[in-house]
Amino acid sequence: MASKFIAQLRYSGPFALITTLAACGGGGYSDSQYVAPQPAVSVKTAVMSPTQEIAEVSSLATGTGTLSMDPSIGSITGSIMTSDMTATAAHIHTGVAGANGAVIVGLVQDMTFPARWNVPANTVLTVAQQALFNSGGLYFNAHSAAFASGEIRGQIGREVAVARLSGVQEVSQNSSTASGLGVISIDPITRLADVTLTFSGITPVGAHIHSGVIGANGPIIFDLGTPTGPAYSAAALQFSEAQLSDFRAKGQYFNLHSAALPGGEIRGQVGYQVRIAGMTGAQENPPASTASTGVGFAAYDPQTKNVFAQQTLTGFTPTLGHMHRGATGASGPVIIGFQQNATNPQVWATNGLVPLADADATLLMSQGLYLNSHSAGFPGGEVRGQLLGNR
Repeated sequence: MASKFIAQLRYSGPFALITTLAACGGGGYSDSQYVAPQPAVSVKTAVMSPTQEIAEVSSLATGTGTLSMDPSIGSITGSIMTSDMTATAAHIHTGVAGANGAVIVGLVQDMTFPARWNVPANTVLTVAQQALFNSGGLYFNAHSAAFASGEIRGQIGREVAVARLSGVQEVSQNSSTASGLGVISIDPITRLADVTLTFSGITPVGAHIHSGVIGANGPIIFDLGTPTGPAYSAAALQFSEAQLSDFRAKGQYFNLHSAALPGGEIRGQVGYQVRIAGMTGAQENPPASTASTGVGFAAYDPQTKNVFAQQTLTGFTPTLGHMHRGATGASGPVIIGFQQNATNPQVWATNGLVPLADADATLLMSQGLYLNSHSAGFPGGEVRGQLLGNR
């Protein structure tokens, strides 16, 4: 019987094989039984921070968010959770990292957990908004009474870090009044990064991303090319695994070079909240009669709760350097002592990154800390500078 069946197939051709198997059953499906595979729900997360806001925010608030989309119909679900802030509103906006955009979804506060804000039920994105979801063009934003435009922000599906550039962060420090804002937004799956760097007060001759810890110079890893107007931009820069690891460890910085300062006029360490100080005798309490000056900064890492601070003095021989607690015009206790640089006695800094108590971190964000440098002639302090917002 089997040999007869095979012989029939031999002379009937391939079409007969198909129809014969179908007639015999064989475990196949008819068109009416076939169910097309459904696209998987896409889930993206966001880490929210004050540093991602375009306007500088003096806050230690944090947040996380999750957004899921059903690509078959564009429906979304998700929420954000905030910490160390009282949100008055929260939204999903359109816009890439480093740019503000329009609100497309208003989140609803969860009355059971007031720190959580949820996507309203039955929310559906348009086709254009779905494309932005897939390409990293949406972000969460949480607003407060103190920061009505946004206290913390997080790009959906991207790892983002920001650097605010100033001359005082250079090695060696300078008193340039130029400023810049650098943004790196990385897709953690592909390791492709979009980068923007805007600037003012400088005519740059070069712009780079360098590998290097705060307070130390390091090699160039990306040349940002030629600016368009007051900005550099680069798309789809391929980060290696090691470079992504350095990015996450805040081991990279932006550097803008000028003809006057070819080694670097303004610099910004990626991922730090930076406050700077212009130091003079007039800021001492009581004021010190001196023409000496100094520049300094403090860079705070909100993840590790560590700070690095450095000051460069001019016009006198410093004997001690500190960071103090105290408001403008008021004296306060030392909270961190500095070490003198072994090769440049005019430079004093913390011993690398050192812990900063939460209460003092809050004061750093609210102009409640200052740098002080002492001398033999002015043992109480010759020059002082309140730590203020970065330029």
